[in-house]
Amino acid sequence: MTLTDRSRAGQVVIFGRVAQSLTDRTGISLQYLQRSSFGEVPPVVITTPALFFDDGIYDDPFASNARTVSAGAKHFFTGGMVLESSVSRMRKDYRGSLALGLTGDALAGDLLRDDEVWRANAGWTLPVFGAKTGAFAVDLNLDYYFTRHRSNDAFYNYTSHGLALGLTVGY
Repeated sequence: MTLTDRSRAGQVVIFGRVAQSLTDRTGISLQYLQRSSFGEVPPVVITTPALFFDDGIYDDPFASNARTVSAGAKHFFTGGMVLESSVSRMRKDYRGSLALGLTGDALAGDLLRDDEVWRANAGWTLPVFGAKTGAFAVDLNLDYYFTRHRSNDAFYNYTSHGLALGLTVGY
């Protein structure tokens, strides 16, 4: 293949976000993202194990169309503590990746992969040693992550839970 023989593909992305304060320290947001690809499908799609990347496809935005709706809320307490959460639902229909059965063979009728992903998270940030850190802000972070991935491809049906504990230093 020479450079002049390359296939052509295009993409249209629509994104919108609205956010609103409910009180002086509480806000909510709602957003929508739609990605539509057209033209030639990628000549090669690199698949990865589930959870290695979002969806097992090595992040090729031309490999799928996607629609995502998400909502979030965040509250700042006096003293610096923060609570936040979000939930999202994503639909992805793949343009050239066949859905596979448990044996690794394509499903009857050569169906293309079609996924639905629900995600939720909650986070808590707590300032520590506020009077002793001077110009630095030190926060303790505790986060919980939930993913429910459903697909007509047998290898991408899973539910996962994650818990993260971290320390953030800001200046």
